[in-house]
Amino acid sequence: MKKQFTLTKRTTLVITVVIIAVVVFVTTLYLVLRNQTPPIQGNVYLTPASLSFKKDAEVQLNVRMTPGTPIDTVTATLGYDPSLLAYKTVTYNNSPFDSQIPATNTNQKITLQVAKLGGEAVSDDAFVGTVIFTALRDGSTRPTLSAGNAARAGKAVNPNLARKTVSSAATNKQSTAATSSSAVAQIAPWLMIAIGVLLLAGVAIAVVKNRKQKKAKHKEPENELEKAKETDTQL
Repeated sequence: MKKQFTLTKRTTLVITVVIIAVVVFVTTLYLVLRNQTPPIQGNVYLTPASLSFKKDAEVQLNVRMTPGTPIDTVTATLGYDPSLLAYKTVTYNNSPFDSQIPATNTNQKITLQVAKLGGEAVSDDAFVGTVIFTALRDGSTRPTLSAGNAARAGKAVNPNLARKTVSSAATNKQSTAATSSSAVAQIAPWLMIAIGVLLLAGVAIAVVKNRKQKKAKHKEPENELEKAKETDTQL
């Protein structure tokens, strides 16, 4: 009659602990990798960084975007000093973003919203729009961005907000970081699967070894009995 293989309590406990450890490890690894892969970033910035003007002069402030990844929409909100400047209009001449929502001016905060239609995207540093003011008196000021975002197919990239152009070295560094983050995001699931398979293979090996050890133990008494019979026969 064929003997049914059963695991000892100790082996069962070890396998259970290992399986739980595998699940916990893979889950933790996934969460860590996901949290260490930040959204790809770029820069929304203003140029010039500071404005100087005479009373009644037309003052222009450009909004630009340096993407860290291809984008098709940009939103930017900037604040200004109403005691120095009066908002006039926003123009989008030569902007690669061919669709614009009319700019709004609420509580001294101007919001621009632009998009690239037709499924196309913008990958290089790009002009978003020009905000035009009229100077109320002689003076100087440094307008600031209070909010801004960019997206591709509805997925936000959460860019940094800056007052002036970032250097080409900084832009290249951001592009490299974006590529690295994307690579990690693609590799992470396969890495977790590979680790899980290896750990489960380890469990399987442990089970096989345990089975072999039990078979060996069962054979030892049988061998001793055979030896005893041979001895009796010789006598």
